[in-house]
Parts: sequence; structure tokens; C-alpha cells
Amino acid sequence: MIDIRALGKLGLFTYDPAFFSTSSCTSNITFIDGDAGLLYYRGYPIEQLAAQSDFLEVSYLLLNGELPNAEQYAAFAKE
Repeated sequence: MIDIRALGKLGLFTYDPAFFSTSSCTSNITFIDGDAGLLYYRGYPIEQLAAQSDFLEVSYLLLNGELPNAEQYAAFAKE
């Protein structure tokens, strides 16, 4: 295995056509199924979040695992 994280600082990048040599992982935050065109954050489809939520709501969702209620949103916005 080669750690490629530092290559970007050198202006180098990797290309892995068809995702053949890239490892995948399990995430509790994001679900992606590229073949089916699905992208979910914490169980919410990206289309729903883009249409019905703002940046702060999605940020709260990613950090806390749920969309905020009005009180939570106000406290998060103030913070």
C-alpha cells in the first residue's frame, strides 16, 4: 500500500479509472451508490437536502446525526 495523501502538496494526483485500485470504506455519514445515482447524508437524499435545507442545517446534520429543530438551529447558528 502507498499513502498518497502528500502527493497533492507536490502537485501530483492519482487517477483510478473505474475504481479498480482504490479501497472503499463504510461510513455512518455518507452512502454513495454511483451506479444507481444515489447520494445520502445521514439517511437523507442529497436532492432533499439541497431543496429543503440550508448550509447550517446540513452542517448540523453531519455533525450531530439529525436535522435540528428550531431551538437547536438557533443555538447552532449563534455558536
